[in-house]
Amino acid sequence: MLLENPDLVQTDGFTAFSSALWFYMTPQAPKPSMHEIANRLYKPSQHDVSQGLSSDFGATTMVINGGLECTTKDGLES
Repeated sequence: MLLENPDLVQTDGFTAFSSALWFYMTPQAPKPSMHEIANRLYKPSQHDVSQGLSSDFGATTMVINGGLECTTKDGLES
C-alpha cells in the first residue's frame, strides 16, 4: 500500500506517525536506532569512539542526518 502511494506519509496522520515510530525504533546499519540512543542501550564500539561518536544526544543527529551534519574528528562522514 505505501509503496504504491508514498504520499500517505504526508497526507495521512496515522501513516505519518507510524513511519516516524518505525524510524525511531529501527537501526539503520551501521547506525543505532534513536530508541537505543535515548535509552542508553547503544554502547559505542572502540571504532565508534575513535571516530568521535558517543552515546549522547549528538548521536541522534548522526542517525537522522548522517553525513549532512555529522562528521568524524577527521572531517569524514560518519
